[in-house]
Amino acid sequence: MRLSIQAGLLAVAVLSTSAVFAAGPTCPSAEMKPKGDLTKAEHQKMSDARFDQMDTNKDGVLTAQERRAAREYMRANCPHGGKGKPASATAAVK
Repeated sequence: MRLSIQAGLLAVAVLSTSAVFAAGPTCPSAEMKPKGDLTKAEHQKMSDARFDQMDTNKDGVLTAQERRAAREYMRANCPHGGKGKPASATAAVK
C-alpha cells in the first residue's frame, strides 16, 4: 500500500513538472533584446511578456516552482543559459 502511494505521488510530481515545462518560458527573442535606448514603456512591455511566459497557470502570481522551472529551462535550453553572450565573448568582439 505504501509503495503504491509513493508511486502515485511520484507520477503526479513528474506530470505536473512536465506540464510546467511544456507551457513554460521560451528563450529570450530578438524583440526582448533592445538595441540602443530603451523607454520605460518598452522595458515594462518586455517585463510583462517575460512574466506572462513564466506564469504557467496564468493566475497572475509567480510561484517559487514557476520561477525555478523557468530558470532551469533557460539554463538547459537557451544559449549561454539565457543570459546572452558571456563577458569573454563580448570582450573578444571589441
